[in-house]
Amino acid sequence: MYKGTNKTALTSQRQIASALLSMMEEEPFEDIRISSICQHAGCSRQTFYSLFQSKENVIAYLIHRDCKFPSDMGTDKSQALLSLCRTLAVYAINNASILQLLTDNNLTHLLHAEFYDSILRSSTLISRLRPDIRPFAADYLASCFTSIIRTYLKEGKNADQKLLEETTYSLLQGNLFKD
Repeated sequence: MYKGTNKTALTSQRQIASALLSMMEEEPFEDIRISSICQHAGCSRQTFYSLFQSKENVIAYLIHRDCKFPSDMGTDKSQALLSLCRTLAVYAINNASILQLLTDNNLTHLLHAEFYDSILRSSTLISRLRPDIRPFAADYLASCFTSIIRTYLKEGKNADQKLLEETTYSLLQGNLFKD
């Protein structure tokens, strides 16, 4: 995926991503061809492949672009966890239509991968864990966050930000299972 600062390339990236999302509203992801994306975005295959490696890479770009876990969450573990849960809730609500497309097209593994990488990169929540334990903690949190989003969508997006945030926080703390 292109990560430079060239304005033309960045514009093309956005156009390709927008074209793919638009097409996913009409047909399954697996049926969409790169040549069709290029035609819809008004770019060449060469441009596509200079910016992305695959259709899945376009989806990863969208997730990465729109979901930013806070890099500095302070030193208090409880506040760091609450901050992550708040970020997840806001992301789920603000991006419900894209997330629904991912779920409908069995692409939530890409969401999990972005969550996992983001948590490993930026989370003060796991930074104090032993290095050999961090990947397990990041996978656990990424799995939880991905499942929360899938359930939120499956349940008809009936939860508001506060409910999503508090439920995720309580689940991760184990509070929902205490007597």
